[in-house]
Amino acid sequence: MTFNRVFSVVSMACATVLGAVSAQADSVGGDWHLGWGTSHVSEEYSRDLGGSDDWTDVNALFGMGYNISRHLGVEVEALRGTDFRFFGRMMWPISERAEFYIRGGAIFQSTSFSNTDDFTPAAGLGFRYYITRNFGFNLGYDYSETSFSEDYYQANEDYTDYEILRDDVNFQQNMFNATLQWKF
Repeated sequence: MTFNRVFSVVSMACATVLGAVSAQADSVGGDWHLGWGTSHVSEEYSRDLGGSDDWTDVNALFGMGYNISRHLGVEVEALRGTDFRFFGRMMWPISERAEFYIRGGAIFQSTSFSNTDDFTPAAGLGFRYYITRNFGFNLGYDYSETSFSEDYYQANEDYTDYEILRDDVNFQQNMFNATLQWKF
């Protein structure tokens, strides 16, 4: 099953569950929230010995969070089916329905560049606004950067022979997120 199909099934299930509990959630409020939307990811991969590549991709994003208090929360997000984000969040409410936030945590990503799956430190900021008591949107930006060593092949001029070189790599990600939020 592809990630988009799984994302569609999960979204439909969440919408069904949220619809069933919306009357109770509206009267009670709550500290849990679900979000689904999109993330625009820009990646830069550069080697110390020379060479760099840039990629840009738009991906589906699904997230879940819990507000410990009005000013502190935690979030878990899934992106691309192979990347997972874990964040602690500090919020500054500017009204009953709007808040600015900063967050810090790690991204667990499986890249084709390194030989291992890696936790990458990440930080972000954003704005969340609830149109109704329980339904709103979130706009955010996250940044992550990691360095690792990798082996790569360098061929001679006529491509008859090659040598294996070890190089230090710098991998940066800029992520712009837009999600719909449901608080219950």
